[in-house]
Amino acid sequence: MKLICLLLLLQLLYTAAKGPCNGHPEQRHLPVQHAFYLGTRVYKTDPFLMLDKGFRYLDIDLCEGPGSIYLCGDKDQTFKDIFHSLLTFTRESIEQVILVRFNAITTELDTGRLDPIIDELCETHASMTQGTDEYKKGECPFIYAHHGNSPWRSMGEIVNYDPEMSQWEGDGELVGVRSQLIVTYSNTMTDYNQSPHFTPVFWRSIEEENMKETMIAVHSACNKPLGGIGLTLRHFDKLSISDVEDVLMSKDGCHMDDTLSRVFFNYVSVDNTHDTPYLLELEDRMMEVNYAKWMGEYTSMPPSAFINERTRDEL
Repeated sequence: MKLICLLLLLQLLYTAAKGPCNGHPEQRHLPVQHAFYLGTRVYKTDPFLMLDKGFRYLDIDLCEGPGSIYLCGDKDQTFKDIFHSLLTFTRESIEQVILVRFNAITTELDTGRLDPIIDELCETHASMTQGTDEYKKGECPFIYAHHGNSPWRSMGEIVNYDPEMSQWEGDGELVGVRSQLIVTYSNTMTDYNQSPHFTPVFWRSIEEENMKETMIAVHSACNKPLGGIGLTLRHFDKLSISDVEDVLMSKDGCHMDDTLSRVFFNYVSVDNTHDTPYLLELEDRMMEVNYAKWMGEYTSMPPSAFINERTRDEL
């Protein structure tokens, strides 16, 4: 009965609006490339709906047909529609950091072809946002882009969240851009002229088709202190919570409690959004570990409340 109550409570929290810094205000000093983002693949749906459910990493596949770049699986949803949806959520949300990766599926696609569309939409949304300056091409106020060796900013910095500082208000309401998009592209796309809007991926991707290959790939990645890992779990609806925990916690998988400080997860992305209470809990656990590692402290991965102690001891 207690577990059922916990499930219901977490489901309620999951669907509610997240607090500052994706619901982790205590970890606001964590650089954005060191944070964890709960993810899903956008397929035949509006990205706004996935963000509204609480996901903060979106994998978006782009296909191309005559005169149109569109969401694979939905020809009626063009890239312009997709990005308008992303900007709408960003503009209407408070102190959220949203990570997006675009993938070119049918043809090679350069970021330069998307930049004019992004500029047009950013200018429109900026004009709808009180407290923004006159729009300048390539300087979208809703996008945080990182290039080269410059220091990464923290989650709190890019969304202007600092509970110790007064906030600028207009007519009694907080004004200005309150959330940020980080837009990345996979190795199926090119960035010949270094787009001002796109950030190169900052993680190592694992996207295997079955559990055996996933375990092998995760085990290998977790034994190499080379930074963040992005894990996509295919066919999540066929996996149990114990399967996922096995990938992350067992000695044959990542063995999180035995990894070095430069090994952490940037996201776990699923293609089916069932078991959302567990996913929310996983986000909390990952953020706790990532923050401790960034601070140079050791902490074990908190156990999941969704598996029993016997199963936990076997991992």
